[in-house]
Amino acid sequence: MLIFSIGILIILGTAVVNNGGRVFLFRHIRKIFWSVIVIAFSMLLHTSIIQYQIWEKGELTEFLLPEHQSYYFYFYVLTRTFAPHLLSFVPSLVVIFTLSWINKRNEVRFFEPEEVYLAATAIFLMGYPGWLFYILFLLAVYLSWHFWERITGNSNSRLPLYGLWIPVGLVTYLIIQYWLVNTSIWLLLKI
Repeated sequence: MLIFSIGILIILGTAVVNNGGRVFLFRHIRKIFWSVIVIAFSMLLHTSIIQYQIWEKGELTEFLLPEHQSYYFYFYVLTRTFAPHLLSFVPSLVVIFTLSWINKRNEVRFFEPEEVYLAATAIFLMGYPGWLFYILFLLAVYLSWHFWERITGNSNSRLPLYGLWIPVGLVTYLIIQYWLVNTSIWLLLKI
């Protein structure tokens, strides 16, 4: 999932910065979002199958499989493999519905149509508890940006999140993978 997530975030980040990419995103972001979901869960299923095959060949681990233990393997795969992404899939759907509702209610004043799915894709790729840190980092960057604009006297300029969803997601993902996973707070929040 590491290379897949980083690759998707880099591709989406490139499209956000490029004007032609923004047109492409406008047309295809829903398909991209659902493709990412399907590919990610297919990769997790493949990981589960490999786990089963590894345990099947072990002298001790074969007794943890369904032939000997009725539910242990399924529980293990659900909690260790699928749960982090299931627990980030739900917030990504909440983000889609909430931001779309806010946008529709305010006549598309706050978010570009494709921005909602960019946010949801980034949240999904973070996994759980990564999406919690992603939201915190996003808010920190956005508020710092506002604070900087206020100090420099440009407080009348509009600061859209469009250009922040994916770059902050990429930086957050790298911070999570190379530092945060080794901290006690991550271990406390992790399933």
